[in-house]
Amino acid sequence: MKDFIKAKAKKGAKMRTVYLFLDIDGVLNRQSDWRKGYTIRDECLEKLISLLKDISKDSSVAVVFTSTWGRMLESWWKESGLARLEDVPNLVVKGSIYQPKGRTREDAVRYYLRRHNVAHHLILDDDRSLFPDTHGLNIVFTDSDKGLTEMDCQRLLAMRR
Repeated sequence: MKDFIKAKAKKGAKMRTVYLFLDIDGVLNRQSDWRKGYTIRDECLEKLISLLKDISKDSSVAVVFTSTWGRMLESWWKESGLARLEDVPNLVVKGSIYQPKGRTREDAVRYYLRRHNVAHHLILDDDRSLFPDTHGLNIVFTDSDKGLTEMDCQRLLAMRR
């Protein structure tokens, strides 16, 4: 898969890569936004950008979308405001994962981790039912009524250490 955004890393810099598996609905917006369709809340996006900048201080960051929105990534990238991720140093967007019918999002994430030999990962999602067994996963579940909060970001940052 071609990277959607290429990392802006310094030449010769050798950094570990932290993969962030990112859902959108309930993370970058609230349940009250869902009826509008393809809406991202500015305050949630600001928190995500701040989180990614914190991680990128000592690691490169690879974002993998787990949302069904990921299938339309390029068509709504700028309109949604996600193009602002391009300002995060050491960041690459890897696209989105495919969740086969009858399988959970957890299955899709675990498959990606194995297939790409991912050593460091974090997951942001709001739907616990899609992750029946979180053992071994660095995951923070957001409250879909609030979207991404500062507390969620702090919990995720604590997991990467």
